[in-house]
Amino acid sequence: MFKSVPIRLTILFNFFSILTMGIVLVLCVQSYYSSKMAFSATETLFNNISKSVKQTLVSFDKKIVDSIEYMQEISGIDEKPVIGKSHPMRVFFTKKILSIGNIYSIYVGQSDGSFYEIINMDLSDDIKTIFNAPKNSSWAIIKIVSGSGIKHTDFVDENFSLIKAVDEETNYTTYERPWYKDAVKSTETVMTTPYKFANLKDMGVTYAKQIPNTNTVLGIDVAISSLTDILEENKFYDETEIYIINTNKALIASTKKHSQHLLDEIYKFGDIKPVAISKVGDTEYLFKKVLINAGFKEPESLAFAIPKDVMTKPYNKILYISYIVTILLLIAIIPLVFASTSVIEKPLKALMRENQLVRDRRFREVTPVKTNIKEYQDLSKSMVDMAHNIESFQLSQQFLFDAFIKIIAEAIDDKSSYTGTHCERVPVLTEMLAVAACESNEGVFADFKLEGEDQWRELHIGSWLHDCGKLVMPEFVIDKSMKLETMNNRIHEIRTRFDVLWRDIEIEAYKLKADGKETLDVDKWVEAEKEQLIDDFKFIAEANSGDVNLTDDDVDRLKVISQREWVRHFDKRIGLSYEEFARLNGQSDVLPAKEKLLDDKPEHIIERIKDETDSFEKSGIKMDIPENLYNNGELYNLTINKGTLNAEERFKINEHIVMTIKMLEKMPFPDHLKNVTEYAVGHHENMIGTGYPRKLSKEDMSIPARIMAVADIYEALTAADRPYKKPNTLSESIRILSCMAKEQKIDEDIFKLFLSSGVYEDYAKLFLREDQIDEVDITEYI
Repeated sequence: MFKSVPIRLTILFNFFSILTMGIVLVLCVQSYYSSKMAFSATETLFNNISKSVKQTLVSFDKKIVDSIEYMQEISGIDEKPVIGKSHPMRVFFTKKILSIGNIYSIYVGQSDGSFYEIINMDLSDDIKTIFNAPKNSSWAIIKIVSGSGIKHTDFVDENFSLIKAVDEETNYTTYERPWYKDAVKSTETVMTTPYKFANLKDMGVTYAKQIPNTNTVLGIDVAISSLTDILEENKFYDETEIYIINTNKALIASTKKHSQHLLDEIYKFGDIKPVAISKVGDTEYLFKKVLINAGFKEPESLAFAIPKDVMTKPYNKILYISYIVTILLLIAIIPLVFASTSVIEKPLKALMRENQLVRDRRFREVTPVKTNIKEYQDLSKSMVDMAHNIESFQLSQQFLFDAFIKIIAEAIDDKSSYTGTHCERVPVLTEMLAVAACESNEGVFADFKLEGEDQWRELHIGSWLHDCGKLVMPEFVIDKSMKLETMNNRIHEIRTRFDVLWRDIEIEAYKLKADGKETLDVDKWVEAEKEQLIDDFKFIAEANSGDVNLTDDDVDRLKVISQREWVRHFDKRIGLSYEEFARLNGQSDVLPAKEKLLDDKPEHIIERIKDETDSFEKSGIKMDIPENLYNNGELYNLTINKGTLNAEERFKINEHIVMTIKMLEKMPFPDHLKNVTEYAVGHHENMIGTGYPRKLSKEDMSIPARIMAVADIYEALTAADRPYKKPNTLSESIRILSCMAKEQKIDEDIFKLFLSSGVYEDYAKLFLREDQIDEVDITEYI
């Protein structure tokens, strides 16, 4: 069974779930598009950087190329350097370096090894360190005179005042340098691939061009650090890493902060047109690589790398704020939704209360529920209509059931004229006693109450059906008024036998007289024999009555009488039914046959075919089952000590309560009638567990069941229609009940209540004959 949950919580949960799912969906979509936006922003950012870098590089490249084209036309450009003498290009070179910016040096070299170079010492602090230059130096002027093997360096300030001069040996040969070789092979300005500058000991590129009609090459060095500065200027985020690489996967330049691992990852890609994502170490990076062709010797690409979370951080912050706002919104909505559900919950609970009234069958208390919700209004109206319809149907079914019960009771009573009103009177007396028990607040009845129509109806139905099993009881057993009675009173057969003996005595007397016997003696003999026959038959006839309690002497006399024989001249095997003939079990019949006056013959036994031991045990029935179904033996029945029923017939009579159990347990009584069977089948039990059919004790029986036992016995004692006894007077009945109470055959508390409440007398006035009602002193019993 599913666990129940209040509707308010259900609505709240469903609302919260749907809202949460919607919000989660929106946030997921927002997260998705935020990621897309982050990629798009990265794409835009990288495109902008690439454009900016390309424009800067192209502009820078153009400035240098234009400068070379311009400078090659200046007179004196090819003048060879002289130690101690200022070169005519000094001022012009320094101005050009300052105007272009990011230039490491400008120089000229001749084919004979002469070399003149001006280096910008202010380009970076590292340059001064590398050259071991004075801190206040702005320029380094290098001169190599052809064939000298000496590199002369003058460190000057911004006004070209000498600060320090250094001479050192060198094997630097101009015409062997890559820039010189490349320049003399072309008429255009060339740019070398990155290489390590001889003086700087760092990577850079050289722009060079041979001055027409000379062996002089004009060059401009751009250090990689200068390109790094350009890339650094175009960074949007500190975490951005930018690389310039050529098609040979050679690194031309990069931002100051760069990783070889990232560079290796970039090398794996071709041209990355859309932004790609890849994990390097523990960090996810966004990559892009584009071809820029900014004027380098070989086609170059600009590659970008930036941690993904740097680009997504602004969007994640928005998402985080959205999450917080959403959670706060949900928290704020919960009490509002919970409060609003009362509009749904209150009328629903009211409907549940009305439904409970229907379940309790309090149909007339069901009323419409006040609500503005149309569905609830319709449901309430339907419930009211349903309650009225169920009530009407239940009443019709109840009338039908009551009629059916009374028909059964009447059928039982009509079945036997001797118990014609028993099933009708027991319910009346039971309910009278139950009322008295409910009104008593003393002793065992202090907490006893039959509340509501259902509990009284249980008792009413149980008392009406207490003997319903008698429907299947044979009438000849129920109505057996004499010991020899079966379908008829067999005393007439025995009388006929006595008549035969009477006739035989008279015939024997004639024979004796014919043989010469004294007539007087014969007459005396005849008279004595006839008197004996008359006396014996009278004794048998009296013993046949259930009112006679036989003594042992009476039984012995019956046995003596039974031994007298009479002669049968007709075949006993003809004119019989199939079952009667079968009971003869193949006996032969030699005629004439002598038979006993009273006899217990084998054919008097009707065997029990069905063994009901197992079914009795399953139903908790503790009754000893006789071996035979019936025993119609004449002497066996006449020697019954009390009443008219033998053991088999007594069991058959008692078996009516077993049939009552079987019938009632098969009936699908609803819960409010679940005690009907218990009330109906306990009236033959007693307080000490020796009754039948289940040998229950007082503790096993409810008060209504014990009440019905008293009612059943009292009705039987006072009934004037029993075949086996005379009706008892009121005082006799009370005396018998008193003895039974002392012997714990009935509940003593109920017996005393029966007397003290006056129920015994009220019932007597309703149903007893006037000659039965006499004075009763109840103080003798209470």
